[in-house]
Amino acid sequence: MHKNRYYIFLTLFIVFLTFNFFTLNTSANSKINIKIVSSLNFYGEVAQKIVGKYGSTENIINSPSIDAEDYTPTIKDAKKISDAQIIIENGLKYDPWLNNLIEANDKQDSVINVGKIMNKKMSDNPHIWYDPQTLSKLVNKILLSCDELEPQHKKYFQHNAQTYLQEVNKWHNQINRLRIQHGNKRIAVSEPVMNYLLEAADFKIENKKFALSVEEGVDPSPKQMSETIALFKKHKVIAFVVNSQNSDQSVDYLANIAKHNHIPIVYTTETLPNHMTYLEWMISQTNKLQKLYNAN
Repeated sequence: MHKNRYYIFLTLFIVFLTFNFFTLNTSANSKINIKIVSSLNFYGEVAQKIVGKYGSTENIINSPSIDAEDYTPTIKDAKKISDAQIIIENGLKYDPWLNNLIEANDKQDSVINVGKIMNKKMSDNPHIWYDPQTLSKLVNKILLSCDELEPQHKKYFQHNAQTYLQEVNKWHNQINRLRIQHGNKRIAVSEPVMNYLLEAADFKIENKKFALSVEEGVDPSPKQMSETIALFKKHKVIAFVVNSQNSDQSVDYLANIAKHNHIPIVYTTETLPNHMTYLEWMISQTNKLQKLYNAN
């Protein structure tokens, strides 16, 4: 009888050890090694491409209807920042609310500031995600951070980065072909949202002062209005690029004048549209420029 009890106890003990071994092993294998938080979803998408199965990415701004410049962070956002090992911010006063969360959680050493890696000044145009060079530099910076946090997975991260950069290079080649084949073209814009891409494709923006007024929420001066109208009436530009996410009376007025003078309207967006990747978004904008070149 005592012997039977001994064997029963031994069997139960072995079962207990086996269960705990597999539980711990499963937990270890399913552990998310690197936690990344991005203020903007398209930067978070890039980070996830690099970190892959060894990390997770959470984005604070996830909807194209949310204005990042006027966003008010929540308690949940603060918790995300406190748990993050890598934090990606645009900088250049575009997402200033994030700095308060970073400082409150003493996370300054975890930050990737995209404006800084692009060597921009605080007064520069903050829409740097439209700059073709941003993607490449951001990928390399994220790769470096991941390598430092998980050096045992360095080859995996590098493979992911190289694969993604191959796709980025296809977009770069598309822009280079536009610039080489078609040369300088003049254009007008409602805001400086797409300026980096336009300039990379060798467009000359003719009404920067007007666009800056709209961007800053200031009524354009009569001179800025008349100069932009003249561009359309005299056919000095091949198109008017309009931010479709911002409603402005002066822009609407100018768009009607442009249409009346048969100047094409090119609609762009400041934030990532639903159901598109960062690269798909950028390529779609570049395709619009290609059509302008082809029509002229």
